Amino acid sequence: MSVCVTNEITGPLTGGSTNVEAGTVAMNLPFHARIYSGPTADHPCPLCIGGSCDSGPRAGQPCTTNGTSPFFGDVSFDCPPVPSDEIGDLVPTGLTLSTSDRTMTLSTANPNCTAVGFTGQKCHCDTCATAAAEACSTNADCPGGRT
Repeated sequence: MSVCVTNEITGPLTGGSTNVEAGTVAMNLPFHARIYSGPTADHPCPLCIGGSCDSGPRAGQPCTTNGTSPFFGDVSFDCPPVPSDEIGDLVPTGLTLSTSDRTMTLSTANPNCTAVGFTGQKCHCDTCATAAAEACSTNADCPGGRT
């Protein structure tokens, strides 16, 4: 299965500090990442080819290239994936941006991995066992605990 991930900034930067002289920054960027199933592994997202979207709901319509993937080609905000192909969300609460080192330590509070061959190990993140499948980094992050 291939996936296409889109990221949408959902609000202003918050709760941080910037020190221009020291070249440091620490703040939270709220965003919403959506995961879509893609048609093929070598073509997971619609592309902007020759100024037109090659697939998706805007296939054949004009587009402007906003970035280039070394693996897949030119991508554009004008060429979104098919909305009904959305299969989930990733990190819906935001992303902490910082120039300092960030570490995550695995503990017994982290969820067990669900990938085949790794179920006996702990993982840094997973999803809650709820209909909303919220992202979690500990079992306590889930409504009613992770089951």
